[in-house]
Amino acid sequence: MKNIFISRPTTINDDFESSYNLFHKFLTDNGHNLKRLGGGTYSKVAPLKAVINLIHECCGTIILGYPQYEFVHKAARSKKIQNEFRLSFPTPWNQIEGALAFAFETPV
Repeated sequence: MKNIFISRPTTINDDFESSYNLFHKFLTDNGHNLKRLGGGTYSKVAPLKAVINLIHECCGTIILGYPQYEFVHKAARSKKIQNEFRLSFPTPWNQIEGALAFAFETPV
């Protein structure tokens, strides 16, 4: 069984969680063991060191940039909203974990 490091937020929107579960099942059905920090996997070492240790145990890394933060901006001249603007961002750990995997020459 090949270990693969997964970078994703610990909690994601239900719409994304259902598609992730299908993706997770596909990978595990094809002989991969998915590893990530959080979601039941914890470490007594600092989070950055724990991620480095997990990446070293894996033959590859998958970065899933599911939105974790959403910001809504509403512009109004009166009580009626004129514009609504939404931005979604993944966890900053996606960038950190992706950069670490790249630095350790793990396929990303």
